[in-house]
Amino acid sequence: MKVKELMGLLAVCGLGLGVAGCGVEQAASGAEGGGVAVKAEGVVEASGVDPDSGSDSGSGSGSGGRGPGDGGKSEVWYDTEPTDPWEKYVWRSQQFVDDPIEVPAYEAGAKGAQFFQGRRNYCSPEVKRRLDLVGFHATDEEFLELVHVCTFQEKESSGGEYPAGPISIVRYAFGADGVKDLGEGRYLLESLGETVCHVRLDESSDLYVGFGDVLNGGSFDEFCSKAYQVSLIIGNIEKEDS
Repeated sequence: MKVKELMGLLAVCGLGLGVAGCGVEQAASGAEGGGVAVKAEGVVEASGVDPDSGSDSGSGSGSGGRGPGDGGKSEVWYDTEPTDPWEKYVWRSQQFVDDPIEVPAYEAGAKGAQFFQGRRNYCSPEVKRRLDLVGFHATDEEFLELVHVCTFQEKESSGGEYPAGPISIVRYAFGADGVKDLGEGRYLLESLGETVCHVRLDESSDLYVGFGDVLNGGSFDEFCSKAYQVSLIIGNIEKEDS
């Protein structure tokens, strides 16, 4: 599914029109099967994980400490394989902590470089290859005005009727304009639909990971939890700033 088609469907779902498969409810509290735990400083944590206590709610052994080599940027580490399928993706990405990639910057003259030159391009082939090894294949990439977005989907369904997606990595050149801060580390990017939960990939004001499952549906809390888990995966595969 192309980015423009996908965003159009997300927008229709966000308007509440009767589209089969939208199934989005913006739940006010924790999602079924494990909500979104929030640290005191407002960072959304992975479902069932308490990084401060070094334990989780029975889905593997997660901790706030780092693992072998202390590489990567992710705050969560699993000592054993979790049972939750999305925590399992995070666990699988830990294999790259001691062999991280340097995410390349936008090159001068390349598409989008006038907006993002010098920043890291998380839609680069290097990132796509690593995410593919974790379990997500790239589906599309496009520049939408001042937005660079690439989308991914599960290679195999982890529980839903269909492979979950889209997962989106977004460079958003508008800065704070069009960004709605929902609190607890969650954001809406108005140009990308009201049903997609975004979390910041780093402290930058223009880099986000989003999730909104068009086909399987789910609660907004679930979407935020999965977006955060993808941010942990990217933290595991990329080289930490020196």
